[in-house]
Amino acid sequence: MNASVSIVLWFSLVCLLGCSSSITYNYDWDHDEDLTKYSSFAWMAVPQAPPAGDIKTARQQSDLLDKRIRRAVTSQLEARGHKQDDVNPTFVVAYHLGSEDKVSVTDWGYRYGPGPWGYYGHDIDVRQYTQGTVVLDFIDASTKQLFWRGEASKAIDQNASQEEVDQVINEAVAGLLRNWPPEEK
Repeated sequence: MNASVSIVLWFSLVCLLGCSSSITYNYDWDHDEDLTKYSSFAWMAVPQAPPAGDIKTARQQSDLLDKRIRRAVTSQLEARGHKQDDVNPTFVVAYHLGSEDKVSVTDWGYRYGPGPWGYYGHDIDVRQYTQGTVVLDFIDASTKQLFWRGEASKAIDQNASQEEVDQVINEAVAGLLRNWPPEEK
C-alpha cells in the first residue's frame, strides 16, 4: 500500500471515530413484574441539593436542564400511551445525572511512509473528555420498588449550543424509552 493511500485511510478513520460520539444505552428491569399494569406516571419530587461545590456539579443541577429532561421524558411517555397523573399514578419517574472525566487511548500501530525502513514510528492518540450519563428510573407508586432502569451515556461537548444540548437530550431520552416497555426475549 503506498503512503498516500494509507494516509487517506488513516485520516478517514480518525474523522469517522472522532465525529461519531454515539450514545450508549443500558437497561435493567424486574423480569417478574407485569409491566403492562403501569399506565400513569408522576414525577418524583427532587430534593433540594446543597450549594454546588464546583462547576461540573453546578451544570448538573440546572433548573433549565431539569425542565428539558422532564419535557423530553413526558413527551416520550405520553406518545407511548401513558398519562401524567400527579394524584394517583401507577408509577413514579426519577432521573439522575452524572459526569466523569475519561481518557481514550488509541494505538494506531506503526505509521508507514517514505522512511529508510518503510515506517516512521509508533502512533498513539490520547484524548481527554467528559462523559455525561443520565439514569432514568421507574418506581412502582404503591410498593415504592424500582422496576425499570435505563441509562444513557455520551461524551459531552462543554461548548455545545443550547440547540445541540436539546437535541442530545431528546435523542438520549428517545433512545432510552425505545426499550420501554422492554420485550422479553
